[in-house]
Parts: sequence; C-alpha cells; structure tokens
Amino acid sequence: RQEDDDQRRILLWGDSHASMLIPMLKKLARQNRASLYINVRNCPPFVVPGGCDAKIIQSIITKIQEKAINNIIFAYAWGHDTPEAEQSFVKTIRAVSQQDVNIWLMLDIPVGNALDPNNAIKRNPYNPHAGSISVAAYNEGSRLKQLAFFQRLKAQFPDIHIIDTSSAFCDQTNCWSGNGNEVWYRDGGHLNDEGTLRISSYFLPIFRR
Repeated sequence: RQEDDDQRRILLWGDSHASMLIPMLKKLARQNRASLYINVRNCPPFVVPGGCDAKIIQSIITKIQEKAINNIIFAYAWGHDTPEAEQSFVKTIRAVSQQDVNIWLMLDIPVGNALDPNNAIKRNPYNPHAGSISVAAYNEGSRLKQLAFFQRLKAQFPDIHIIDTSSAFCDQTNCWSGNGNEVWYRDGGHLNDEGTLRISSYFLPIFRR
C-alpha cells in the first residue's frame, strides 16, 4: 500500500531471505501507515556474476531517490560472500547513504538441515520435535563474520542500524526451529509466517522512528 501522506517509505532489498519477511512487514506497514516497496528482482545489493549487475543496482538506487525512500532493509543470505561482493556492497551502501536514508542490515537467521521441519517429520513422523543447531555452529558459520562486517560498515556510515534476531531463536547453547507445537521454519534456511511474526518487534523501530 502506498499513501501520499505516508512519512515512512521503506524498501526491502535482498533475496529469498528478504522475501520471507514480506507478509510480516506488510502487516507492520498497514498498522503504522507506512509505504513498503519490494525489490521484486530478488537481487542482492551487490554485483554477482550471472545475477544482478551494476546497471540493475543503479536502477534500484535511482528508484530510491524517485520514491523518496527514507528507510532501506537489507536482508540476504550473507554467509558465503566473497571479498569482491563485500566491496561491491560497500559501494551500494555509500550510494544510498548519500540520499539521507536509514539503513537497516539484518543478520542472517540460523540455518541448517537440522532446522528443517520436514527432516523432523522424517525422523519421527508420529511425534516430530523441533530441530536445533548449536550456538557455536551458528556463530562460527555465519553470524560473527556478518556482525563484524556490519560493525565495520556502521563505523563508516552513521545511518546504519543492525538487526540481530538471534535471541528469538537461540538460548545460551542452541538455536531452535520451534517450540512445543510452534514451528518457525518452512525449510532449513527460511522462516514461515509464524517465524517472521516472532521477530516482528525487531523491525518496529523502522516504522516508528
């Protein structure tokens, strides 16, 4: 929904890890009279071989200016990016930061085959239990690397905010795909609608700042 008097104009930019957030963010937009724009190209915010090129990224940046976007949420499966991709992402951040926008970087959720509810059903079809991975595996696999990268960006660009939803899934030792009768994942790398509603409070500052 887009309203002429909406003060909050928010762009969601990323891959399938951004797409899974759409129903939850649409609900927040309706509740807070904000305009939500979606990067329908499913394009990461950096140049990738065989995928998004510099021309596509520039066209998105142009739209940010045309639509007077004032908040951008970046959500992407960050874990396996190359130094070249990181350098390209810095260029994207530099370009959008010149347009007076708040930049929100979402740390990736815990991922892994053990979190896939389909595997839990295969293991025990009559009484499936939520799967888990260790916090150590999550930290070593992606989270700490992403966090260090985002913190370096935040030191360089003051309009950056980091969204860390790990406490919604992890205790001191494990990260879980559900709790009791609740299932938060649709596969080993993506949340279902119940899972995204679980983290909606982490996104409220975007709509209310």
